[in-house]
Amino acid sequence: MKKSTLLLLLSLYFLNLGKSQEAVYYQGSGYICPTESWKLVFYDEFEGTELDESKWYTFFPYGPSSQPDQCAFCRTHTNADSPDENQVYLDKNVTIKDGLLSLTAMDEKATWYGRTTDFTSGMIHSKQKFTNYSKYEIRCKIPKGSFFPAFWAIGGNSEIDVFEMGYGNLDLFKVGIIKWDGNNGDNGTGAWIETTDLSNDFHVYSVEYAPFFIVFYLDYQEVYRIGRYLTLAGNPTSCHIAPYSIYLENPPFPSTPASQQVIANLAIGIGVSLKRRG
Repeated sequence: MKKSTLLLLLSLYFLNLGKSQEAVYYQGSGYICPTESWKLVFYDEFEGTELDESKWYTFFPYGPSSQPDQCAFCRTHTNADSPDENQVYLDKNVTIKDGLLSLTAMDEKATWYGRTTDFTSGMIHSKQKFTNYSKYEIRCKIPKGSFFPAFWAIGGNSEIDVFEMGYGNLDLFKVGIIKWDGNNGDNGTGAWIETTDLSNDFHVYSVEYAPFFIVFYLDYQEVYRIGRYLTLAGNPTSCHIAPYSIYLENPPFPSTPASQQVIANLAIGIGVSLKRRG
């Protein structure tokens, strides 16, 4: 049986900054970014031999409260209208050894709530919700091959993608944000970051979600930032605002620090194949 594995460590930080400003326009001056240090409130170094079930689900917990994995989407992350993933997430594909969590994709058929897939894989979804501005960080090594590993935070009407990869582009990853609007459609923005082959070693991917900026990092080096406010020239890139400056609100930026949960998963796309030897 062919296997491919995503290995990771995880740390999350939290900064208590109160509610975000929701005005359409911002007029002010001075230094607008927070100066407080991040405070560690949640982490997992995956010690021992079993996943800490007080911290993690191994599925999307969108089913009934008594059986949160009892829905088709819960372990496939897809539905009949958008069948773009080809895995069932199973508990057995999430293992811990030597301080590492492994998410393993296997070339084996599985069926969940009437949907049959060609592969199984692994994921973790935090049980804890983070209800304020936060820093999310993961140290991981991605597998070689045409997979879709990702680390992201989701809650309210917003998603923050710390990294997404796909189709074997091991020197390229995507960062970005999405804000859903039931009336006017979705708003999203982000960027593809070109770098070296990320499957050769462990790397640290992180994001700082603060009131005025969402900043993405690879190995503690900033690679992209998204501002809450826009000028005609684009996102402001400095925390220093000149007197009487006015900015339009950036539509995709989360309106408030919604209650978020973090997810690390190893997805497999439709049309992907794992080749067996012999």
